[in-house]
Amino acid sequence: PGEASGYLTRTEILKGTSLGAELGLSYSTAPSPGVHYVASIDYGAVHDRCVLALLHCRRDGLICVDRLDVWQGSRANPVQISAVERWLDDVRKLYPLDCVIIDPHQMVSTIQRYQGLVPIEQWEPRGGKANYEMAQAFRSALVNDRLAWYPKAGSLIVDDPLSGYPIEETLEDELLMLQLKPVSYGFRVDHLPSRHDDRFVAIAMAVAHLHNTRLKRPLPDSPVWF
Repeated sequence: PGEASGYLTRTEILKGTSLGAELGLSYSTAPSPGVHYVASIDYGAVHDRCVLALLHCRRDGLICVDRLDVWQGSRANPVQISAVERWLDDVRKLYPLDCVIIDPHQMVSTIQRYQGLVPIEQWEPRGGKANYEMAQAFRSALVNDRLAWYPKAGSLIVDDPLSGYPIEETLEDELLMLQLKPVSYGFRVDHLPSRHDDRFVAIAMAVAHLHNTRLKRPLPDSPVWF
């Protein structure tokens, strides 16, 4: 479906996987010296996933996914905003954060709580030009070998809708199911019915932020890649 829609092919998606493996990326538990990070939060309590991402941009322009934590809530056990805030507290105490990007849906109280503690940027990623901007930034970074993630980043065990047995759903699976939908100002990206786009959204918001930051303040000897 993703290939038919014209957004990402399987070959393009595997660029991020292969590059991450080549670089030896792994789930980060501590900051690297001299590196500043960006956190990104796409909150979902029950039906959507709650995705918490941590990324950084190297001096050569390569964006690395350092953490991709994915939580699936249920009606009996929804993901609590307090759990998200504990994650953010842990991350901001351990990592030097340049910014936290948040989809404000259901997160207004969290945004108000952290104002003044860490720079916050709000994104409304599922409609309008914000979706177009982040989808364009994500695709450009990926196909130009400027985006990499560690093996099994954001993998989640789910029940197979066909067999009912538990299976591992990967970031690559999610990206392949994304659909491109033409609109008047370009295009927007959405997911198929019964599928999800939350991991994509969390990464893409951060990629778009890092892209915009590099355009405003290019680093020495680091060409702008977009």
